[in-house]
Amino acid sequence: MTLGNYRTNFDLYHAQQATYVTYAIQTIMYVVSAVGPRAPGSVAEMNSQKIMMADLRNYCDTVTQEPFTFHPKAFMGFICIDSFLMIASVFLYNFKFRILSFICTTISCILFFGEFFMYRELCDPIFESGSSSNIIGVIKPVGEVKRVAIFNGHTDSMWQWQFNYLGGGHLLVLVIVFTVGGMLVFELLQIFYFKEFQNWIAILQICWLPWYLLIGYFTNFKTCVEGANDNLTGCVTAMAVAKYLKDNNIRLQNTEVRIVLTGCEEAGLRGAKRYAAAHPVASENAEVAFFCFDTIRDLDSMAVYNKDMTGTVSHDMRVCNIMKRAGELGGLDLPFATVFCGSTDAAAMTQAGFPAGSFAALNPTPADYYHTVRDNIQNLEPIALGHSIDVAMGSLFIFDEEGLDGSQSDYNDI
Repeated sequence: MTLGNYRTNFDLYHAQQATYVTYAIQTIMYVVSAVGPRAPGSVAEMNSQKIMMADLRNYCDTVTQEPFTFHPKAFMGFICIDSFLMIASVFLYNFKFRILSFICTTISCILFFGEFFMYRELCDPIFESGSSSNIIGVIKPVGEVKRVAIFNGHTDSMWQWQFNYLGGGHLLVLVIVFTVGGMLVFELLQIFYFKEFQNWIAILQICWLPWYLLIGYFTNFKTCVEGANDNLTGCVTAMAVAKYLKDNNIRLQNTEVRIVLTGCEEAGLRGAKRYAAAHPVASENAEVAFFCFDTIRDLDSMAVYNKDMTGTVSHDMRVCNIMKRAGELGGLDLPFATVFCGSTDAAAMTQAGFPAGSFAALNPTPADYYHTVRDNIQNLEPIALGHSIDVAMGSLFIFDEEGLDGSQSDYNDI
């Protein structure tokens, strides 16, 4: 099939959009019914990857599986360590072991900022190791590879966030704010009043003790969620790109299409980090764009995320502009947004030097299904999935025609 300009190519795809929404929904339902919840590094996650690999082999020239090792419960497990350390810190301070109390609080702060804000693997070695893998499907171009378009979703699902399940996003935010706020304030007070014991600080910390106890129950490791939205929707968006190209006998002239389904995003972006380490951007010898899709559900919250990892990582605006323009092809005016609490795989890729951007449709409160058992196949939104596939296909056509520089200054970085 001969391609025209990106608008014509998108219109030809869009006439068939319903076919790929149906494909996406059916694939999600099959994976969930076949393997259920997919905790990071679990047998279920590996089985889900086998299903997706088998499907991708119908559309891609090559499909490979790249295994890696990691520590599945370290990323969320640091919260339990912080809970223990802060409880110990309160009692140590009250019994006037101020230096030990200060050490416990300082370690808690380091773990919080290192693991959560920076996604560093600080406490991983003390947790049990496990294995997972990344799935990579490649569709080669007709000629020389001058561009590489990478479409990404992650295959694992999260253990349940107990407070979001019990009281929704507002309770979740309340517990986080009071716990983290207490930890940081106590650290500052201990520094400011380092020379002498303060009775009022001891009393204040006792009042904060319930929050330190509560945060230890943040993650229910006994319950893993189905993750129909987070993030099988991202996986099937990426897979739909490959299926459309195959169904319509399309092979791009100089753009390689790569479907990268990462393992263990919920364990701290471990799969994306391992992919970036194994395939450094400098080794590509081509212009690369990484398009991440994560949690496609809430129509009122669709956005292109140009800032990630709790606002500490800024994505390449050229990629973000491409995704925004792709949304316009499908009739959307997508705002730029910030992942204010957490991260997507795009953040790990940006940190590794890849031009990357992310599309998501998730209520940032967050939604009450987020990381709970409510994230199931009954809670899918086909319209949102259609928009997600639109963004993916539009991004491919724009990037193939113009590259990154064609979208360098279409929109302001806001």
